[in-house]
Amino acid sequence: MKTLLSLLTAVSMTGPTVTNLVSKTNENQSFKIEDKIYSPDEKTKINLNNIKLEPQEINLFNIMDKLDDEKVVATDIMSELLKNNSTNAEFVEVSKSFTKSYDSWFVALLDLPRQVGGETSGDLMMFNMDDESKFEGVLLVKNLKIVLKDTQALPKLSSIIDVKDLGKISEVNTQEIKDRVLSKNEHTDLKASDFFVSVLNYEYAIIKATSNSGYTGGVKITFDYVMSEISEISTDVARSDAYDSTQSDFQSNWIIVDVDLGREEFLQKYSKMEYELSGYYWVQGDYKYNFTINKDENLVNKVEDSKNENGDSIDNEDFAGASHNEPKYSEISLNGRSSKSVFKLTYKNVNEEETWGTLSTAWIEEDTKLLIMISVETKVWSTAWNAYWARAEAQMHIGNIKFI
Repeated sequence: MKTLLSLLTAVSMTGPTVTNLVSKTNENQSFKIEDKIYSPDEKTKINLNNIKLEPQEINLFNIMDKLDDEKVVATDIMSELLKNNSTNAEFVEVSKSFTKSYDSWFVALLDLPRQVGGETSGDLMMFNMDDESKFEGVLLVKNLKIVLKDTQALPKLSSIIDVKDLGKISEVNTQEIKDRVLSKNEHTDLKASDFFVSVLNYEYAIIKATSNSGYTGGVKITFDYVMSEISEISTDVARSDAYDSTQSDFQSNWIIVDVDLGREEFLQKYSKMEYELSGYYWVQGDYKYNFTINKDENLVNKVEDSKNENGDSIDNEDFAGASHNEPKYSEISLNGRSSKSVFKLTYKNVNEEETWGTLSTAWIEEDTKLLIMISVETKVWSTAWNAYWARAEAQMHIGNIKFI
C-alpha cells in the first residue's frame, strides 16, 4: 500500500472542490477560431473533484484469489466503473491514464469481502501523483458496493446475441455500438443494462456482460466502418491594392473532423490524407495562374491573355525580380501538425507584389478533432513616384478529402 503520508500531502495541495475566420496567433501556427486558441501542444487540466460517478455494485468473484493484490483489484474496479460511466468523457481519460500509468496513481480502496456471498460498502478515493499530469484534485467514488457472487452457472452473453455483425456504420463510439447491437437483436430479451463495450476500434468491438445482467462472458461485434463524406470548402478572395503604401490580406476557411476514438486509435487505421486543391492567383507584374492538383495530376495553367493595368501583355521572363513556386501535390501525414506551402508568386521590381497559399492540419481538443485549414495571403507595396498600382489576388478550394 502507498503510504498515508503521501495521501495527506496530496490532499493538502488540492484546491476546492465555427465562424469563417481563422487567424494565426504566433510563429508556432496555433489557430484561433472565434475566441479560442487551439494548440496541439496545450493540455487542459482535468479537475478530479468535479467528476461524479453513479453508485454501483461491483462483483470481484472472478479475482477472489487475488484480493490481496492491490493493482489487480484496483484495475478490475476501474474496469467495472467504466462500464456504467463510459459517456463521462473526463472519467474515460482517467481510466486511460490509470491503465497506462498505474504507478502514477494513488488508490485508497475500501474494505473488501472475503467470503463468497459477502459484500461491503464504502468510498474509493484516488488521485494522480505526477506533477506534470493533466489531472488535479481527488476523485471520490461514494457508496461503492463490492460483492463476491458466483456467476459460473449463468448463461453466456453470446447465447442471447444472435446478430454479431452490424454492417456499415459511419460513427464509432460506445453509445452507437450499444444502440446498434440492441437494434439488431431487438427480437431477443437483451437490454442495454446487460452489457457494456470493453474494447472498441475501427474494425470491431468487444462487449461484455455486466455484473447484474444475469449473463457472463463477452462477444466480439464486427462492422464495416465507412467515414462520412467530408465537406468541400473555399476561402474568400484575398486581394491587396496599394499606391504609395503597403497593403496585405489574409483569407482562410477550415473543416473540423470529429475523430470518435481519438488520435491514437485513428492513426492505427489511417496515416495520410488525400485531397484536391484548386484555385487561382496572380500579381500585377505577372500572369494569372489557374491550378488543380490531386493525387493523379498537377495542372497549372498560365492565362495567356493576362495583362497589367495598362492593357499590356506580360511575359514573366522579362522580369528578373519575378519568382514562381508552382503547386505540386503531396500526401499529408496525419501523425502531427503539418503546414504545406501550396504556391508562391513574387514580383519585385520598382513595386513589390507577393501572394501565397497554405494547407495546414493540426490535432485539437485533446486530440479528438482534426483541423484542416486552407489559407491565401497577399502583400503588395508601391511608391507614389512610380505612378503604378501594386496588386495581388488569390483564392483556394479544397475537396475530395480522404484518409488512407
